[in-house]
Amino acid sequence: MPRRKVTLAYMSNKSERKISFNKRKKGLIKKASELCTLCAVDGCAIIYSPFESQPEVWPSPEETASVLSRYNSLPEIEQTRYMTNLESFTKQRLEKSEKRPPPLANREQAQRSQMFYVQMHGWNKKTRRI
Repeated sequence: MPRRKVTLAYMSNKSERKISFNKRKKGLIKKASELCTLCAVDGCAIIYSPFESQPEVWPSPEETASVLSRYNSLPEIEQTRYMTNLESFTKQRLEKSEKRPPPLANREQAQRSQMFYVQMHGWNKKTRRI
């Protein structure tokens, strides 16, 4: 059963916002845990909250410091190798979309070709033979 679409808008009710934040925070931590377990990688999460004075750190402050120090010890070229920003992401998406025609255009072209073929040969569904 598909989930209903969530509208992304600022929640003006503070208690609802806090409840939603806590649910999403739990989900984010669960996803990070699953990623680390299933892919056998080290990871961490630092979550700042407007409702708490200290950030929540997962899995622990010591392990997070270890992961961050290993990351910071890498050369800058290694740190930024797989990073993307909005500009490069948009550019990649545009290049991909320009390479392939939209699916609707393919379908319309196929229908036009079929109609042309039928008109040229005078066939319809009743008279067409294999």
